[in-house]
Amino acid sequence: MLRDYLGEDAFGRLAENYIESTSSRQANARWYGTRLPDFMLEMPSWSTNRSAIDLARFERALSDAFDAADAPRAVMESLQGTRSEDWPRLTIEFHPSVTVLDLISGTAGIYEALAEGKEPPAIGEGREAIVFWRNDGQSFYRPVADDELLALKEAMQQRRFAEICALLAFQNAGGVTQRAAGFISQWFADGVISRWSIEPGS
Repeated sequence: MLRDYLGEDAFGRLAENYIESTSSRQANARWYGTRLPDFMLEMPSWSTNRSAIDLARFERALSDAFDAADAPRAVMESLQGTRSEDWPRLTIEFHPSVTVLDLISGTAGIYEALAEGKEPPAIGEGREAIVFWRNDGQSFYRPVADDELLALKEAMQQRRFAEICALLAFQNAGGVTQRAAGFISQWFADGVISRWSIEPGS
């Protein structure tokens, strides 16, 4: 998609610059090219083209999700029987393929348009958060809103459910517990949760 976005000539120059500055120590071209987004950010001639850099980061995240280690996946039904008084101490372990990127707004739309052979839209104002993961041998992604992003980042640090709810309360005092539980339900549906546990303590 990056090649289609830049055009053959510009992408060819980028590839030549990368090859000239990056010695190959990999037998696999996938791993040899993994630093391309970082290289673009470091090069003065590319560092201001943030839409191209973020598109490269987007594609790398899809590849990284596909190549991530295997791990079990928990299902929502496994929480059945959990006592209500234990929920505040619930912690989550995510699948190794899960990652979150902060990208220029419109990056996902550019990728989708290019994948469908359409003219890519202009980048938007601000930023967008995208979560990437693998399920059933396929890479997935979706945007996440600010409140889910906060909950997701905290959960990835294995914060307790009660701590996540407390942080969400600073954003919006209404229905915090239901919102947090809804996020967890969505994560189970996406297949991004490997394990969960109830931490000891009161």
